[in-house]
Amino acid sequence: MSLLSALNVAVTSVNTINSAVRTVSDNIANANNKYYNARQTKYQNLQHGGVAVADIERLVNNGLFQDLTTAIAGSNGYGTQNDIYERMSSLLGISATQTPLSDEMEDLNAAWKAYEASPESAAAQAQVLSAAKNITVEMARLSDGLDQIEQEIKTDTTRTVSDLNDLLSDIDRLNNDIVSDKSKGRPTSANENLRDQKLEELSEIMDIKTFEASDGHLVVMSSTGLSLVDLNAATFNYDTSTGALTKSGHSSTDLITGGLLPQGKLKSLTDFIRTDTAAEANTDGGFAVVQKMRNQLDEVAFMLMDDSTARTSGSVAIEDNATVGAAGTITVTVGGTPRVANILAADTPATVLVKLNALDNVSARFDGHGQLQILTEGEGMTVAVSTGALQTAIGFGASTTVAADNPPTLSYAYNQENSTGSLDITGNADLTSLAGIAAADQFSVSVGGGAAVTVTIGASPYSTQDLLDDLNDIDGVRARLNSSGGLEISTTRGSLDIQQTNNTPLSALGFTFVGGSAEVTNRGETGEQNLDLFEVKTGSALSDATRLNFRVNDTLTNGTASLKKSSATGVVQSMNGNNRGINGSGFSTSGTSYTGLVSDIFVDVTTRAERFGNLYSDSMTLHNNLDEQLRQEVGVDIDSEMAALTVLQNSYAATARVIQTVDEMFSTLEQAIR
Repeated sequence: MSLLSALNVAVTSVNTINSAVRTVSDNIANANNKYYNARQTKYQNLQHGGVAVADIERLVNNGLFQDLTTAIAGSNGYGTQNDIYERMSSLLGISATQTPLSDEMEDLNAAWKAYEASPESAAAQAQVLSAAKNITVEMARLSDGLDQIEQEIKTDTTRTVSDLNDLLSDIDRLNNDIVSDKSKGRPTSANENLRDQKLEELSEIMDIKTFEASDGHLVVMSSTGLSLVDLNAATFNYDTSTGALTKSGHSSTDLITGGLLPQGKLKSLTDFIRTDTAAEANTDGGFAVVQKMRNQLDEVAFMLMDDSTARTSGSVAIEDNATVGAAGTITVTVGGTPRVANILAADTPATVLVKLNALDNVSARFDGHGQLQILTEGEGMTVAVSTGALQTAIGFGASTTVAADNPPTLSYAYNQENSTGSLDITGNADLTSLAGIAAADQFSVSVGGGAAVTVTIGASPYSTQDLLDDLNDIDGVRARLNSSGGLEISTTRGSLDIQQTNNTPLSALGFTFVGGSAEVTNRGETGEQNLDLFEVKTGSALSDATRLNFRVNDTLTNGTASLKKSSATGVVQSMNGNNRGINGSGFSTSGTSYTGLVSDIFVDVTTRAERFGNLYSDSMTLHNNLDEQLRQEVGVDIDSEMAALTVLQNSYAATARVIQTVDEMFSTLEQAIR
């Protein structure tokens, strides 16, 4: 090898070593930068001798990086849900198994027990009214708190969508820079590191998939198939008034309800405050959680005011439907008479209510979950739906039989006026066989000051059940046998008036008559309130009762009326009864008291909160493990870099020695020539 050749080899070696040292130095300088991928210098031999840098390669592991972004989406999605559930739990005041609202319910029960023991006590009455008022105040507080949580989520969603658009724009810009630099032979690793950082930040918002094109740009899509970045960046828009999310170039009017959002923070935020029927029916704890809680509270409010004796609801939310969509009949049998509502496919849900409410002793409403609910004031009922299509449309079976409450609702126990016979007529096959009762005997029943309805003892055999059926056929009347087998006739409409009009059949059954009318218990006395402990505010119907419009009866709170003294025993029995239940909006409980009902609702929230806390913890463990594994593969290893630097230093020293030797040989040759 000539001296010039040796010098050329040495010079190329020094230049190459300098480049390699700069690469190692950059690696060491970024050792603590989690978004920096280490670089390795690749060498090549030159044709005429020497060495050069062939490439400075950026370490990557695309498969592991994809796993990491998916894990980030999962951890941030569960983390968002966990955070909101913590806010929900704080609002509900959950501590162990108690909450303020269930405590208020129990306080009302205790206050009624004290009032039962001392009905003349002004302090006991004040305590009942105070406890009842506290329930309405707590319900209002919870409602306001839910509104605030929803608004906070909407604000966070708006901010997240803005961040999403900014990230997509940044990734698109970096794509363009990388393509440009690559075409000109410039290094691209710095921009690729920045792009990976943006991709990780993007994956916090939604789960993504990436594909690298031949020119170096990345195609970014959501895991649900939404195009995010390709030739340009997509733009998302969130409408806070409608709760709809749209994307530029996509036909969907709402990506949220369309199920097109992948796992991540954005989906968790928007799912939490959904109000569509499908989300409310979903039993998963991540959907429509705020609206579900509102629905449950609305039902609790109605149950405190409900004075029906029996009720049943469909399993399908139809309140917001344009039409029922199926025809048939709904037959409600109360007492001995079937009452028929003819339903047309073109009927609106509101029309169905009108048709059902036109039936005697039948009322209908949409419950807090948007499901059709049919109620009666009689002693139970049977609801029969004629066609399978209509059964599916309204969520009822072919036939549903519902027994009367035992004990009755709080409102029924407080409101009812009743008159009871002392003769045990349990199972009597023919009442006309009893002394003092004959076929064609008559008595009349009037409720709420309305027209009297005549009841006629039928021809033999006329059974106890026949009499019960005839009485329960009367609108606003409930007839049953009490625990002693005596006939009890009651109403919650006030002014119960029972008179014998042909002979004395009720006297024979043990009824007591005063001044021509049967003696009535629990009637409103002078200064007492005749109807309702809880009521809807003026301008609202009971069927529209919600957490927002119910209150303690204003005549009680303003002091113009007092509690019904004779109602306490029935109310206490009602509050201690275990026959309350609720079913809808992804939740179901039954066989519990009013206090237990509220506790069950909140325990359900606690259970879901715990579940998402565990999911968040598990997903963060996976996230951290994958992040550590990826850093081990593509991050900077200080020990390796220091070892490489030592090798380069030794190589540099050896090359410098070669150059020095060549220089000395050139000097010796020059002196010899002289």
